Amino acid sequence: MIWKIAILDDEEEYLQKIRKLLGQYFIEKNLDFEVYLFQRVDLFIEKLPQLEVCQLFLLDMELPDCTGLQVAQEIRKLYPEPYIIYITNHVEYAPAAFEVNAFRYIPKIILEEKLFHALDYLNDKNAFTLDRAYRIITGSNYENILYRNIYYLYKQGKYVHIVHRFGESKVRKTLQEVYQELDSEEFIFIDKGYIINLIHVMKFEKHQMLMRDQKLLPVSVPRLSSVKMALMQYWEKHNS
Repeated sequence: MIWKIAILDDEEEYLQKIRKLLGQYFIEKNLDFEVYLFQRVDLFIEKLPQLEVCQLFLLDMELPDCTGLQVAQEIRKLYPEPYIIYITNHVEYAPAAFEVNAFRYIPKIILEEKLFHALDYLNDKNAFTLDRAYRIITGSNYENILYRNIYYLYKQGKYVHIVHRFGESKVRKTLQEVYQELDSEEFIFIDKGYIINLIHVMKFEKHQMLMRDQKLLPVSVPRLSSVKMALMQYWEKHNS
């Protein structure tokens, strides 16, 4: 397996420093890797459709004419699954990084220590090689939907509808049955008729979840506290 990583930083010094640290890490671990370097935001955005191969994006936060958050929003429009790590001197943006599902937020002053720690985490959990999927078999039809591509599920009539990156699929089961089959911490009930994938939550405001496809989903009052806690715990676990 080859790790493919894109780096965007307008400072040549840090661009090369990050590239050197990645080289040290992957050579020591005996892992294959490819790195794509970008110093200009416009060139990065232009090449973004060709960066589908990348599993990891390393972004500066303060960039000419925009922020790393705006760049990440462009990434997420195309690719919800890659990991995003911010490497920056501007720690004040850290809370906002949750909105683009950033994996880590690393101050440049402790770059080496924290970058290696993040890479170790991804390597240890085989983050780029293990992809669970939900399978639907109906007669001669067979669907394999990657968990990371599922946004949310809802019940309508006798069917559970699975809304995902490439459209919508359905299976004739109860929502509880599908939930048990998924058996993953990313999926939680927010209402008796809805299950969401925490990976794809963009914002939680009042009694509604804003999902990656811009759909607002209702959170029932009895579940409000538990949903808020589950979301915060998930963000803390995957962004610390």
